[in-house]
Amino acid sequence: MFLDRYDLRAVLMGTQIAMILHSLAIAFMLYTGTVTYTAILFLSFLLGIITAVDMPARQASITQMIDHPSQLQSALSLQSGSFNLARLLGPSVAGFIINAAGEMACFVLNAVAHLAVLYAFWIMRLPERKKSSRDMRVIDSLKEGLNYMWKVTPIRLCILYNYVFCFLALPYVVLMPLFVTDVLDGDSRHLGFMMGGIGIGALAGAMFIAFRVSASRLPAHIWHMQTLFGAALIAYGLVTDWLVALALAPVLGFSLVSSLVSNNSLIQAIVDEDKRGRVLSYYSFGLLGFGPLGALLAGKFADHMDARTALVVCAVMSLIVGIMHALRQKAYDASVPEILREKGLL
Repeated sequence: MFLDRYDLRAVLMGTQIAMILHSLAIAFMLYTGTVTYTAILFLSFLLGIITAVDMPARQASITQMIDHPSQLQSALSLQSGSFNLARLLGPSVAGFIINAAGEMACFVLNAVAHLAVLYAFWIMRLPERKKSSRDMRVIDSLKEGLNYMWKVTPIRLCILYNYVFCFLALPYVVLMPLFVTDVLDGDSRHLGFMMGGIGIGALAGAMFIAFRVSASRLPAHIWHMQTLFGAALIAYGLVTDWLVALALAPVLGFSLVSSLVSNNSLIQAIVDEDKRGRVLSYYSFGLLGFGPLGALLAGKFADHMDARTALVVCAVMSLIVGIMHALRQKAYDASVPEILREKGLL
């Protein structure tokens, strides 16, 4: 809510300072040998709060960093590409640092990395943007954002289907280690290759959206990628050969990230500026809220059944979501082109 009221640059600088302190707190506990489960649980809770502010603030600030609205889709795709590249390289770099200097060094370097981002925001000068009134009560401001989201059909469909898709699709990452070891008879090395394949596909998916998909094609591309992900995950869950599974890994990463970036790009393209922060906060709740809840449920399924069955169930449900989303294509066609023309994107 306050993302629409306050300067995004100041908010992002605040989240970077909080992340620096968070990393240094863990590094200090490692140095003094005072790490406890309760402390880590509390710090994880704090990190969740910080991320819940940082993620939508970063996405909302992108519109202030570009010269023309037509560049928004490419900017969002490049942001997603850099995120997935970091996710691909990060674990390998962290493993090397831990082996060379220990866990504490990882958190100290993480704090230094956030310090570099903090400096970047410090020297950055963003243009003024339209903000919502600070006189409005918090609950009224939240209701205004929720009513706006519900009234604009494309935004409502994007966010609601994103909630369901994240709940059903994102848990496959949690099931992946169990699937690799129990079904494919692999080990940590095989899992590393598998996650690397997913990361490469994710990076390719983000770049594909940036350079090959126009704004008018985003609604169809969302459900195309959702159905592709569901079908690919069904095939992945049924295979027993390690090389076939590895070949499917980039398809999973490509389709999942393509659907998420397309969803985000469409919302950002059509949302009103003074409500952007609140709408993106509702959107981010799918990734930060429904994804972990789905992972918890998937883990419970795996306990009572097995990794293959749990994975296939998630895959079938994800495919159904994509098909249901496809059936609402006419609702997008009725309003998205007009909104894009009004904003100069068509």
